[in-house]
Amino acid sequence: MKIVKLSSKGQLVIPAKYRKELNLKSGDEFILEKQNNAILLNPLKYKSLDSLFLAYKSKKYVSSKDIKDIKKEKFKNK
Repeated sequence: MKIVKLSSKGQLVIPAKYRKELNLKSGDEFILEKQNNAILLNPLKYKSLDSLFLAYKSKKYVSSKDIKDIKKEKFKNK
């Protein structure tokens, strides 16, 4: 566990250890989900999944169930 500080611009720095472990690069996109009093960030690594996710973009909130449904739909044809 690491403590990070929110900048005046609303930015957080992900510690280098975690960036290396998860192979995160500058410009990577994330799915942000609020769960109770916590924030969950999931790296959006699959460009094919990205296009499916954009279909959900018109919704104000994307739940973890929505994300699972997107993955299920994408990979059922493989």
